[in-house]
Amino acid sequence: MNDYIQMQIRNMVSMTKTFEQACELAAMKNDGKIDAAEIKTLKKIKAASDKFIKEIESIK
Repeated sequence: MNDYIQMQIRNMVSMTKTFEQACELAAMKNDGKIDAAEIKTLKKIKAASDKFIKEIESIK
């Protein structure tokens, strides 16, 4: 695979993981706790992120 495309894939994986972490911090920031609704949302974000990462990493 083109080295530059591979680099962009790695970059997207890193950005996606950073996005997940930012969402977790945002959930805690408003009141210092993660409530049940936020946990549900974070689980959906994690599942979507994992699916996205798996899909782009499978590109060869």
